[in-house]
Amino acid sequence: MWHVSVSPVNVMFFAVLESRCWEIAYDALGGVGDPSLGEWQERGEIAVHVRRRLTDRERHDTWSCDTSGRMVPLDVVDVRGTREHERRALAMRPFLPAALRGLAIADLT
Repeated sequence: MWHVSVSPVNVMFFAVLESRCWEIAYDALGGVGDPSLGEWQERGEIAVHVRRRLTDRERHDTWSCDTSGRMVPLDVVDVRGTREHERRALAMRPFLPAALRGLAIADLT
């Protein structure tokens, strides 16, 4: 799943800049994924989100290392609400703008 989230630096201007946020999100997804296989848009309180399914080729060309270091096809899973989600959210929190660092883990999806 490709996932893009876009928010203005100053979230107080989100309502004014929302259409530009959508443009940036779709520009970021240019050339990846296949919207005909599934694409979802979500307008949050401070950001827009676009999720798009991988193409067949992207799924088959995506590899990862297993726990023993062997390369294996990437198993795509939804980690929301799991310990893995919490681990990833905590790892990225320092890279968020200061105004967003206080968000609850559940909101960092």
